[in-house]
Amino acid sequence: GYNNLPRSTPNKSATIGAPLPINKLSDIIRTEAAMSGWSEVMPLILCAHDENFAWLNRKDDGTTAVRLANPKTAEYQVVRTTLLPGLLKT
Repeated sequence: GYNNLPRSTPNKSATIGAPLPINKLSDIIRTEAAMSGWSEVMPLILCAHDENFAWLNRKDDGTTAVRLANPKTAEYQVVRTTLLPGLLKT
């Protein structure tokens, strides 16, 4: 069983400590955008119905936004249709 295995430490690592090229590129772009005065925002996918329509003075035709059947809270009722509500909240 496991008690009969010899105790030893591996002498070589199986990982490579270098970033992937796509990650390096995204880091460069993110840094350059920040140095130019831009801000990175990551708004949530779900938002309240009023945030998506009433705050932006838009009418809900019933087919634009996907409504959740059983939302946990009133703040997360629909899938946002634009980035603007998330940008206004941050």
